[in-house]
Amino acid sequence: MRWLKTLAGGGGAISDEEEKKLNEILAKCHATVEYTVGYGMTELGATVCTNMNRCNQSGSLGIPLPKVNVKIINPETEEELGYGEKGEICFSSPSIMQEYVKDIKETEKAIWIKNGEKWIHTGDLGYVEKDGFLYFAGRIKRIYITRGADGIVYKLFPDRIENVLKKCKGINQAAVNVVEDEKRVHVARAYIVVDDSYECYSDQIEKVLQEELPEYAVPERINIIKNMPVTEGGKIDYRKLKSYEK
Repeated sequence: MRWLKTLAGGGGAISDEEEKKLNEILAKCHATVEYTVGYGMTELGATVCTNMNRCNQSGSLGIPLPKVNVKIINPETEEELGYGEKGEICFSSPSIMQEYVKDIKETEKAIWIKNGEKWIHTGDLGYVEKDGFLYFAGRIKRIYITRGADGIVYKLFPDRIENVLKKCKGINQAAVNVVEDEKRVHVARAYIVVDDSYECYSDQIEKVLQEELPEYAVPERINIIKNMPVTEGGKIDYRKLKSYEK
């Protein structure tokens, strides 16, 4: 595969382990490039942040393109955060949409002006390191308030649980939904697609979850499914997963 110039992906994050495996395959096939990831959204017109063959940081979304600015803000106060601090990802770009057609209310929620500069809320959590690389940390809408066995209130991040599951041997795909239990406390429920080696590693998976996740984030139940439901855009269909609970 020496002929390969670029291999890029977007639309949905893959785990660090999946990216590592993909790059190992590329190397075995004599490719001179690695898998690169970028970030974009319809409201921004196209890609606004990306890795490149000679400027690639594994696990990141890359660096902003020319004339694109990124900032991380506290989603509750809109205060700008510093390097390494997690908050909502916001972009300023010449390609930002003008408006949502005939929907002023949603437009005002998405777009904001500061010092004459137009910014857009992405609804995604992330952080920027000092080298300028942007990292994805989950969806704001997918953060839940739960309560641990100690009675203390915590934030539950399904994306973090998914990443731990994806690292486990025997698991090909993983998705996590959050539901209310009989005590009306948010709990995680996992759905996994496994391979033939799963039976050999099933006992180890529980151990990994206990070691890498706090008690309140360990899935209450792990469901093995044959195929992971996806949307027309190829992303995990979490709404359909919820129907599996019924």
